[in-house]
Amino acid sequence: MAYIPKLSWTKLSVLKTCPFKYNQCYNLFNWSPPTIIMTFGTACHTIFEMMYTSGNFDKKYWYDRWEEIYKAAIANQKKLPKLTQKEYKFHLYKGYGMLKRFFETGEKYNFLKGVDVDLVEKKIELKVFGEPFTGYIDLLLPIKEGTEYILTDFKTSQKKRKSDMAQVLVYALCAIKMGYNVTKVAIFYSWLGDIVILDITKEHKAGAVRYLKTVVELYHKLQKSKKYEAKKNEYCKYCHVRAECPLIKTRKRV
Repeated sequence: MAYIPKLSWTKLSVLKTCPFKYNQCYNLFNWSPPTIIMTFGTACHTIFEMMYTSGNFDKKYWYDRWEEIYKAAIANQKKLPKLTQKEYKFHLYKGYGMLKRFFETGEKYNFLKGVDVDLVEKKIELKVFGEPFTGYIDLLLPIKEGTEYILTDFKTSQKKRKSDMAQVLVYALCAIKMGYNVTKVAIFYSWLGDIVILDITKEHKAGAVRYLKTVVELYHKLQKSKKYEAKKNEYCKYCHVRAECPLIKTRKRV
């Protein structure tokens, strides 16, 4: 059976941000190596998933479980560089602080509710402008006696980005296409202790469609031309393909 490449939010956002990095990652398979920051995020998402599917939001219970979940996330990343004791403890205690803010923020916005297993890590599998698209919705939180949903995405980063809202609106569009009456989106910034909630309008839906159309068209164009040019962006400093990047090489020669 022939391999059919699937698009995802991550792929499209990398393509839009820097075509060169996209080509390195998804065509040449020069993958970004796992980092402790990524692994920490995985551990956080795991504990959130366990909370919502179990309906258990007992603080002490999850504080006691955190190190076990954190250790498991590290063990699952076979290529993660060995952590020093200082690095291990830094992110371990960072997790306790994150949990504290998660509970405080969740209580404030009434977001701590158990849901059906099917509404957590909901898989997206559909076509957008003729291309297979996949992804996972962190949480579909029922409101109004289950007749409507708030599509919720958990973020563990220490800053808010414009692309965060674009992502949840694209996912909301997908969830609606899948038959869920999503009327609001929410970005739960667990580390920052904040939730940004937005009522979805026709304009938001149209904007999400335009975004997808623009990036999928770029995907088709670059597939034909093979001209994956590097673009300077806010992530350049941390990019794992800096050594291959023509922008960095040019700068060094100068």
